[in-house]
Amino acid sequence: MKRIKVLIADDETIARRGLKMAVDWSAYNMEVVADVPNGERGWEEFVQHEPEVVITDIVMPVVNGIEFVKKIKQHAPKTRVLLLSCHRDFEYAQEGIKLGVSGYLLKTSFHDEELDQYLRAFQTELTIHKETEAIEQQKSLFYEDFFQWLCGFQNQFQEILVDLFRNEWKWMNDGYYACFIRSESRLHLILQEMDQKVSNPHVKILCGKDQCFLFLNEKYKEMMEQMFMDVKSKYEELYWITSGELFSIEQWMDSVKSMKQFAELEIKYKVTINNWPKTIKEAILYTMNHLSEPIVVSEVAEMVGLSRSHFSMLFKKIIGESFHSFTERRKLELAMQMLQTTSLTIQEVAEHIGISNSKYFSKWFKKCTGTTPSEYREKQCGTLYKTN
Repeated sequence: MKRIKVLIADDETIARRGLKMAVDWSAYNMEVVADVPNGERGWEEFVQHEPEVVITDIVMPVVNGIEFVKKIKQHAPKTRVLLLSCHRDFEYAQEGIKLGVSGYLLKTSFHDEELDQYLRAFQTELTIHKETEAIEQQKSLFYEDFFQWLCGFQNQFQEILVDLFRNEWKWMNDGYYACFIRSESRLHLILQEMDQKVSNPHVKILCGKDQCFLFLNEKYKEMMEQMFMDVKSKYEELYWITSGELFSIEQWMDSVKSMKQFAELEIKYKVTINNWPKTIKEAILYTMNHLSEPIVVSEVAEMVGLSRSHFSMLFKKIIGESFHSFTERRKLELAMQMLQTTSLTIQEVAEHIGISNSKYFSKWFKKCTGTTPSEYREKQCGTLYKTN
Protein backbone atom coordinates (compact mmCIF):
# COMPACT_ATOMS: atom_id res chain seq x y z
CA MET A 1 0.00 0.00 0.00
CA LYS A 2 1.19 3.53 -0.75
CA ARG A 3 2.97 5.25 2.11
CA ILE A 4 1.13 7.84 4.20
CA LYS A 5 2.57 11.30 3.49
CA VAL A 6 3.64 13.50 6.42
CA LEU A 7 4.45 17.21 6.53
CA ILE A 8 6.32 18.79 9.45
CA ALA A 9 6.19 22.56 10.15
CA ASP A 10 8.36 24.15 12.86
CA ASP A 11 10.44 27.34 12.82
CA GLU A 12 13.13 25.69 14.98
CA THR A 13 15.38 23.84 12.55
CA ILE A 14 16.83 21.50 15.18
CA ALA A 15 13.37 20.49 16.44
CA ARG A 16 12.04 20.03 12.92
CA ARG A 17 14.97 17.99 11.59
CA GLY A 18 15.25 16.12 14.89
CA LEU A 19 11.63 14.93 14.63
CA LYS A 20 12.19 13.93 11.02
CA MET A 21 15.32 11.90 11.82
CA ALA A 22 14.37 10.42 15.20
CA VAL A 23 11.15 8.67 14.18
CA ASP A 24 11.16 5.41 12.23
CA TRP A 25 8.44 6.59 9.86
CA SER A 26 8.50 3.36 7.84
CA ALA A 27 7.25 1.49 10.94
CA TYR A 28 3.98 3.41 10.51
CA ASN A 29 3.99 3.08 6.70
CA MET A 30 4.71 6.82 6.55
CA GLU A 31 7.21 9.10 4.85
CA VAL A 32 8.03 12.76 5.47
CA VAL A 33 7.49 14.54 2.16
CA ALA A 34 8.36 18.05 3.41
CA ASP A 35 9.64 19.93 6.47
CA VAL A 36 9.15 23.70 6.55
CA PRO A 37 9.87 26.69 8.87
CA ASN A 38 6.46 28.40 8.77
CA GLY A 39 2.81 28.11 7.74
CA GLU A 40 3.29 29.98 4.47
CA ARG A 41 5.86 27.49 3.21
CA GLY A 42 3.81 24.74 4.80
CA TRP A 43 0.77 25.65 2.70
CA GLU A 44 2.83 25.66 -0.50
CA GLU A 45 4.15 22.19 0.27
CA PHE A 46 0.71 20.99 1.38
CA VAL A 47 -0.84 21.96 -1.96
CA GLN A 48 2.00 20.27 -3.83
CA HIS A 49 2.19 16.99 -1.87
CA GLU A 50 -1.31 16.68 -0.32
CA PRO A 51 -0.08 14.95 2.85
CA GLU A 52 -2.53 12.97 4.99
CA VAL A 53 -0.73 13.88 8.26
CA VAL A 54 0.55 17.31 9.33
CA ILE A 55 2.59 17.91 12.47
CA THR A 56 2.93 21.63 13.13
CA ASP A 57 4.22 24.02 15.73
CA ILE A 58 1.75 26.70 16.78
CA VAL A 59 3.96 29.77 17.14
CA MET A 60 5.80 30.40 13.84
CA PRO A 61 6.67 33.54 11.85
CA VAL A 62 4.84 34.75 8.71
CA VAL A 63 1.87 32.37 9.06
CA ASN A 64 1.38 30.70 12.45
CA GLY A 65 0.23 27.14 13.07
CA ILE A 66 -3.41 28.03 13.75
CA GLU A 67 -3.82 29.93 10.47
CA PHE A 68 -2.04 27.10 8.68
CA VAL A 69 -4.45 24.54 10.20
CA LYS A 70 -7.48 26.67 9.23
CA LYS A 71 -6.37 26.54 5.59
CA ILE A 72 -5.73 22.81 5.76
CA LYS A 73 -9.12 22.02 7.28
CA GLN A 74 -10.92 24.20 4.73
CA HIS A 75 -9.13 22.48 1.86
CA ALA A 76 -8.91 18.89 3.17
CA PRO A 77 -10.93 18.44 6.37
CA LYS A 78 -9.97 14.76 6.81
CA THR A 79 -6.27 15.58 7.17
CA ARG A 80 -4.88 14.39 10.53
CA VAL A 81 -3.22 17.33 12.28
CA LEU A 82 -1.04 17.12 15.39
CA LEU A 83 -0.08 20.38 17.13
CA LEU A 84 3.22 20.94 18.91
CA SER A 85 2.62 23.32 21.77
CA CYS A 86 4.41 25.00 24.65
CA HIS A 87 2.64 25.66 27.99
CA ARG A 88 2.23 29.33 27.10
CA ASP A 89 0.45 28.33 23.87
CA PHE A 90 -2.39 26.55 25.69
CA GLU A 91 -5.09 28.93 24.41
CA TYR A 92 -3.83 28.42 20.87
CA ALA A 93 -3.94 24.66 21.39
CA GLN A 94 -7.58 24.90 22.51
CA GLU A 95 -8.37 26.89 19.36
CA GLY A 96 -6.71 24.15 17.31
CA ILE A 97 -8.85 21.50 18.95
CA LYS A 98 -11.95 23.50 17.95
CA LEU A 99 -10.69 23.44 14.36
CA GLY A 100 -10.67 19.65 14.44
CA VAL A 101 -7.03 18.77 15.02
CA SER A 102 -6.40 15.25 16.27
CA GLY A 103 -4.43 16.32 19.32
CA TYR A 104 -1.42 18.19 20.63
CA LEU A 105 1.84 17.42 22.33
CA LEU A 106 3.78 19.60 24.75
CA LYS A 107 6.80 20.42 22.63
CA THR A 108 9.29 20.49 25.48
CA SER A 109 8.25 17.38 27.39
CA PHE A 110 6.30 14.82 25.34
CA HIS A 111 7.41 11.18 25.46
CA ASP A 112 8.05 8.95 22.49
CA GLU A 113 5.13 6.78 23.59
CA GLU A 114 2.70 9.70 23.18
CA LEU A 115 3.81 10.38 19.63
CA ASP A 116 3.75 6.64 18.91
CA GLN A 117 0.10 6.42 20.02
CA TYR A 118 -0.93 9.23 17.70
CA LEU A 119 1.02 7.86 14.72
CA ARG A 120 -0.36 4.34 15.18
CA ALA A 121 -3.89 5.73 15.45
CA PHE A 122 -3.36 7.77 12.26
CA GLN A 123 -1.97 4.71 10.48
CA THR A 124 -5.01 2.60 11.44
CA GLU A 125 -7.56 5.29 10.57
CA LEU A 126 -5.99 6.19 7.24
CA THR A 127 -5.47 2.56 6.21
CA ILE A 128 -9.14 1.84 6.87
CA HIS A 129 -10.09 5.05 5.06
CA LYS A 130 -8.00 4.14 2.01
CA GLU A 131 -9.42 0.61 1.93
CA THR A 132 -12.96 2.01 2.19
CA GLU A 133 -12.24 4.50 -0.58
CA ALA A 134 -10.89 1.70 -2.80
CA ILE A 135 -14.01 -0.39 -2.19
CA GLU A 136 -16.28 2.58 -2.93
CA GLN A 137 -14.37 3.32 -6.12
CA GLN A 138 -14.70 -0.32 -7.15
CA LYS A 139 -18.44 -0.18 -6.44
CA SER A 140 -18.76 3.04 -8.42
CA LEU A 141 -17.07 1.45 -11.43
CA PHE A 142 -19.29 -1.63 -11.10
CA TYR A 143 -22.45 0.47 -11.09
CA GLU A 144 -21.31 2.61 -13.98
CA ASP A 145 -20.83 -0.57 -16.03
CA PHE A 146 -24.09 -2.05 -14.69
CA PHE A 147 -26.24 0.95 -15.64
CA GLN A 148 -24.64 1.32 -19.04
CA TRP A 149 -25.35 -2.36 -19.69
CA LEU A 150 -28.91 -1.99 -18.36
CA CYS A 151 -29.45 0.89 -20.79
CA GLY A 152 -28.40 -1.39 -23.65
CA PHE A 153 -24.72 -0.61 -24.14
CA GLN A 154 -22.26 -3.36 -24.99
CA ASN A 155 -19.44 -3.16 -22.44
CA GLN A 156 -17.36 -5.40 -20.18
CA PHE A 157 -20.19 -6.00 -17.70
CA GLN A 158 -20.57 -9.68 -18.63
CA GLU A 159 -16.87 -10.25 -17.87
CA ILE A 160 -17.38 -8.57 -14.49
CA LEU A 161 -20.30 -10.92 -13.79
CA VAL A 162 -18.18 -13.95 -14.69
CA ASP A 163 -15.59 -12.87 -12.11
CA LEU A 164 -18.29 -12.24 -9.46
CA PHE A 165 -19.88 -15.66 -10.03
CA ARG A 166 -16.44 -17.24 -9.53
CA ASN A 167 -15.77 -15.34 -6.31
CA GLU A 168 -18.12 -13.18 -4.17
CA TRP A 169 -21.30 -14.47 -5.83
CA LYS A 170 -20.17 -18.10 -6.05
CA TRP A 171 -23.19 -19.18 -3.96
CA MET A 172 -25.49 -18.22 -6.87
CA ASN A 173 -24.24 -21.20 -8.86
CA ASP A 174 -26.30 -23.44 -6.55
CA GLY A 175 -29.53 -21.62 -7.44
CA TYR A 176 -30.98 -18.22 -6.62
CA TYR A 177 -33.92 -16.01 -7.48
CA ALA A 178 -34.09 -12.39 -8.50
CA CYS A 179 -36.52 -9.74 -7.37
CA PHE A 180 -37.16 -6.13 -8.37
CA ILE A 181 -38.77 -3.90 -5.69
CA ARG A 182 -40.10 -0.37 -5.90
CA SER A 183 -41.44 1.56 -2.92
CA GLU A 184 -41.46 5.34 -2.64
CA SER A 185 -41.42 5.43 1.16
CA ARG A 186 -40.78 1.94 2.61
CA LEU A 187 -37.83 0.51 0.69
CA HIS A 188 -35.23 1.13 3.40
CA LEU A 189 -37.47 -0.52 6.03
CA ILE A 190 -38.10 -3.54 3.78
CA LEU A 191 -34.37 -3.97 3.22
CA GLN A 192 -33.64 -3.60 6.95
CA GLU A 193 -36.15 -6.32 7.77
CA MET A 194 -34.74 -8.53 5.03
CA ASP A 195 -31.20 -8.14 6.40
CA GLN A 196 -32.47 -9.28 9.82
CA LYS A 197 -34.23 -12.36 8.43
CA VAL A 198 -31.71 -13.45 5.81
CA SER A 199 -28.46 -14.74 7.26
CA ASN A 200 -27.11 -16.32 4.08
CA PRO A 201 -25.29 -14.31 1.39
CA HIS A 202 -27.48 -12.04 -0.69
CA VAL A 203 -26.93 -9.17 -3.09
CA LYS A 204 -28.68 -5.81 -3.17
CA ILE A 205 -28.34 -3.37 -6.06
CA LEU A 206 -30.00 -0.12 -5.07
CA CYS A 207 -31.38 2.04 -7.86
CA GLY A 208 -31.86 5.49 -6.40
CA LYS A 209 -33.96 5.85 -3.26
CA ASP A 210 -36.98 3.81 -4.24
CA GLN A 211 -35.89 0.85 -6.41
CA CYS A 212 -33.78 -2.20 -5.77
CA PHE A 213 -32.73 -5.52 -7.30
CA LEU A 214 -32.41 -8.42 -4.86
CA PHE A 215 -30.70 -11.76 -5.41
CA LEU A 216 -31.32 -14.38 -2.73
CA ASN A 217 -31.14 -18.10 -2.10
CA GLU A 218 -34.25 -19.85 -3.44
CA LYS A 219 -35.24 -21.04 0.05
CA TYR A 220 -36.03 -17.45 1.08
CA LYS A 221 -38.46 -16.79 -1.77
CA GLU A 222 -41.64 -17.78 0.07
CA MET A 223 -40.67 -15.83 3.18
CA MET A 224 -39.89 -12.70 1.13
CA GLU A 225 -43.14 -12.95 -0.83
CA GLN A 226 -45.07 -13.11 2.45
CA MET A 227 -43.19 -10.11 3.78
CA PHE A 228 -43.97 -8.13 0.62
CA MET A 229 -47.67 -9.03 0.88
CA ASP A 230 -47.76 -7.92 4.53
CA VAL A 231 -46.21 -4.57 3.59
CA LYS A 232 -48.49 -4.23 0.55
CA SER A 233 -51.59 -4.61 2.75
CA LYS A 234 -50.52 -1.42 4.58
CA TYR A 235 -48.76 0.49 1.80
CA GLU A 236 -50.39 0.22 -1.62
CA GLU A 237 -47.48 1.87 -3.42
CA LEU A 238 -45.22 -1.18 -2.96
CA TYR A 239 -44.48 -2.98 -6.22
CA TRP A 240 -42.40 -6.12 -6.75
CA ILE A 241 -41.76 -8.69 -9.44
CA THR A 242 -39.84 -11.95 -8.99
CA SER A 243 -38.17 -14.50 -11.21
CA GLY A 244 -38.24 -18.27 -11.08
CA GLU A 245 -35.20 -20.19 -9.84
CA LEU A 246 -32.05 -19.17 -11.72
CA PHE A 247 -28.62 -20.77 -12.01
CA SER A 248 -26.51 -19.06 -14.67
CA ILE A 249 -25.02 -15.69 -15.59
CA GLU A 250 -27.14 -15.61 -18.74
CA GLN A 251 -30.30 -16.08 -16.66
CA TRP A 252 -29.13 -13.30 -14.31
CA MET A 253 -28.78 -10.89 -17.23
CA ASP A 254 -32.05 -11.89 -18.88
CA SER A 255 -34.05 -11.66 -15.63
CA VAL A 256 -32.67 -8.24 -14.65
CA LYS A 257 -33.43 -6.68 -18.03
CA SER A 258 -36.89 -8.22 -18.38
CA MET A 259 -37.91 -7.40 -14.78
CA LYS A 260 -36.81 -3.78 -15.22
CA GLN A 261 -38.78 -3.46 -18.47
CA PHE A 262 -41.89 -5.15 -17.07
CA ALA A 263 -41.72 -3.04 -13.91
CA GLU A 264 -41.45 0.24 -15.81
CA LEU A 265 -44.46 -0.66 -17.96
CA GLU A 266 -46.65 -2.09 -15.19
CA ILE A 267 -45.98 0.80 -12.80
CA LYS A 268 -46.62 3.43 -15.47
CA TYR A 269 -49.78 1.87 -16.94
CA LYS A 270 -51.01 0.26 -13.69
CA VAL A 271 -51.57 -3.07 -15.43
CA THR A 272 -50.21 -6.61 -15.46
CA ILE A 273 -48.31 -6.74 -18.72
CA ASN A 274 -49.20 -10.40 -19.29
CA ASN A 275 -52.84 -9.29 -19.59
CA TRP A 276 -52.02 -7.24 -22.70
CA PRO A 277 -52.68 -8.78 -26.13
CA LYS A 278 -49.63 -10.72 -27.28
CA THR A 279 -49.19 -8.45 -30.32
CA ILE A 280 -48.99 -5.29 -28.16
CA LYS A 281 -46.66 -6.90 -25.64
CA GLU A 282 -44.30 -8.07 -28.41
CA ALA A 283 -44.37 -4.65 -30.10
CA ILE A 284 -43.55 -2.81 -26.87
CA LEU A 285 -40.74 -5.14 -25.81
CA TYR A 286 -39.27 -4.96 -29.32
CA THR A 287 -39.41 -1.16 -29.21
CA MET A 288 -37.78 -0.99 -25.78
CA ASN A 289 -34.92 -3.20 -26.99
CA HIS A 290 -34.31 -1.32 -30.26
CA LEU A 291 -34.45 2.36 -29.30
CA SER A 292 -31.04 3.03 -30.88
CA GLU A 293 -32.42 2.01 -34.28
CA PRO A 294 -35.00 3.66 -36.56
CA ILE A 295 -38.41 2.28 -35.53
CA VAL A 296 -41.05 2.34 -38.26
CA VAL A 297 -44.64 1.65 -37.23
CA SER A 298 -45.46 -0.29 -40.43
CA GLU A 299 -42.48 -2.63 -39.88
CA VAL A 300 -43.44 -3.27 -36.24
CA ALA A 301 -47.05 -3.92 -37.28
CA GLU A 302 -45.88 -6.42 -39.90
CA MET A 303 -43.59 -8.10 -37.39
CA VAL A 304 -46.54 -8.81 -35.04
CA GLY A 305 -48.80 -9.86 -37.91
CA LEU A 306 -51.17 -6.89 -38.13
CA SER A 307 -51.89 -4.22 -40.72
CA ARG A 308 -50.56 -0.76 -39.90
CA SER A 309 -54.04 0.71 -39.37
CA HIS A 310 -55.24 -2.19 -37.18
CA PHE A 311 -52.03 -2.15 -35.14
CA SER A 312 -52.18 1.64 -34.64
CA MET A 313 -55.81 1.51 -33.55
CA LEU A 314 -55.24 -1.44 -31.16
CA PHE A 315 -52.10 0.15 -29.69
CA LYS A 316 -53.88 3.43 -28.97
CA LYS A 317 -56.82 1.56 -27.41
CA ILE A 318 -54.66 -0.59 -25.10
CA ILE A 319 -51.87 1.87 -24.22
CA GLY A 320 -53.78 5.15 -24.41
CA GLU A 321 -51.37 6.91 -26.76
CA SER A 322 -50.12 6.49 -30.31
CA PHE A 323 -47.20 4.21 -31.12
CA HIS A 324 -45.13 7.22 -32.24
CA SER A 325 -45.87 9.07 -29.00
CA PHE A 326 -44.96 5.99 -26.94
CA THR A 327 -41.67 5.56 -28.82
CA GLU A 328 -40.68 9.21 -28.45
CA ARG A 329 -41.51 9.25 -24.76
CA ARG A 330 -39.63 6.02 -24.15
CA LYS A 331 -36.57 7.46 -25.90
CA LEU A 332 -36.82 10.54 -23.69
CA GLU A 333 -37.11 8.44 -20.53
CA LEU A 334 -34.09 6.36 -21.52
CA ALA A 335 -32.06 9.49 -22.30
CA MET A 336 -32.96 10.94 -18.88
CA GLN A 337 -32.02 7.68 -17.20
CA MET A 338 -28.63 7.59 -18.94
CA LEU A 339 -27.90 11.23 -18.10
CA GLN A 340 -28.75 10.57 -14.47
CA THR A 341 -27.01 7.23 -13.95
CA THR A 342 -23.97 7.16 -16.25
CA SER A 343 -21.04 9.36 -17.27
CA LEU A 344 -21.73 8.87 -20.99
CA THR A 345 -21.21 11.92 -23.16
CA ILE A 346 -24.19 13.80 -24.62
CA GLN A 347 -23.23 12.46 -28.07
CA GLU A 348 -23.19 8.86 -26.78
CA VAL A 349 -26.59 9.28 -25.12
CA ALA A 350 -28.02 10.78 -28.31
CA GLU A 351 -26.70 7.95 -30.47
CA HIS A 352 -28.13 5.35 -28.14
CA ILE A 353 -31.65 6.60 -28.74
CA GLY A 354 -31.16 6.80 -32.48
CA ILE A 355 -30.19 10.48 -32.87
CA SER A 356 -26.82 10.98 -34.55
CA ASN A 357 -26.62 14.77 -34.15
CA SER A 358 -25.99 15.91 -30.57
CA LYS A 359 -27.16 19.48 -31.32
CA TYR A 360 -30.49 18.19 -32.62
CA PHE A 361 -30.72 15.90 -29.58
CA SER A 362 -30.15 18.84 -27.19
CA LYS A 363 -32.78 20.91 -28.98
CA TRP A 364 -35.28 18.00 -28.89
CA PHE A 365 -34.51 17.25 -25.23
CA LYS A 366 -35.04 20.90 -24.21
CA LYS A 367 -38.31 21.03 -26.14
CA CYS A 368 -39.53 17.96 -24.22
CA THR A 369 -38.23 18.82 -20.74
CA GLY A 370 -37.58 22.55 -20.64
CA THR A 371 -33.88 22.01 -19.89
CA THR A 372 -30.82 21.04 -21.91
CA PRO A 373 -29.25 17.59 -21.34
CA SER A 374 -26.32 19.21 -19.50
CA GLU A 375 -28.64 21.21 -17.24
CA TYR A 376 -30.71 18.11 -16.50
CA ARG A 377 -27.60 16.07 -15.60
CA GLU A 378 -26.29 18.83 -13.32
CA LYS A 379 -29.65 19.12 -11.56
CA GLN A 380 -29.91 15.35 -11.06
CA CYS A 381 -26.30 14.71 -10.06
CA GLY A 382 -27.29 14.27 -6.41
CA THR A 383 -29.71 11.45 -7.19
CA LEU A 384 -27.43 9.02 -8.99
CA TYR A 385 -28.17 5.33 -8.60
CA LYS A 386 -26.38 4.05 -5.55
CA THR A 387 -25.70 0.87 -3.65
CA ASN A 388 -24.96 -0.23 -0.16
